[in-house]
Amino acid sequence: SETATVNPTLTLPPGWRTMSPIFPMDLPPGESDILLVGFIVPGDARAGSYRISCTIGDAGAFISIIVPVERALDLREVSVPQNVLSGDSYESTFAVQNNGNVDETLSFSVESRSEYTFTQDATDFSLEPGSSRLITLVVTVPEDIGQSTRHSVHVTLQAAGSDDLKTEVRTSVNLIARTPPGNIWHRLPVSINGS
Repeated sequence: SETATVNPTLTLPPGWRTMSPIFPMDLPPGESDILLVGFIVPGDARAGSYRISCTIGDAGAFISIIVPVERALDLREVSVPQNVLSGDSYESTFAVQNNGNVDETLSFSVESRSEYTFTQDATDFSLEPGSSRLITLVVTVPEDIGQSTRHSVHVTLQAAGSDDLKTEVRTSVNLIARTPPGNIWHRLPVSINGS
């Protein structure tokens, strides 16, 4: 018998790749060898079980690689006005993103003082891994706020089925009274930098 040259063939999940090329192997009669292969798992791989197979001629074998579940959320303000007159409405925009590797059903909730009515264009929704969306909050400021003040909004993004997987953002807006009591002048919270 002569030394046999074998060519291993690997079948990987889409997007996966080996850390180094796979070269032919020389096997003397009656001998065996070990094929060591390193894999690079894509950063956007979903959680689950993945099959990797190796064939040499008519022989073959496979292994299963488990990508564990990773759950992570991101919530940030995109645009919030600085000053708003009483009686007007203002918009705040927030970006939400699923940074994990599983689908998430999310709840977007808002806390505000009861006299300030608001609407939001999303409450409960789903996001695939790596995907994001914008949510707009519209707040109506009462006409009779009496004097200039600040209005704060507390926003919470929470994943269904988990009390721990949530993130929060607080925003504040300066509210300017149109007719301050006992004073015909408005004092606006501005700053001037001189050079």
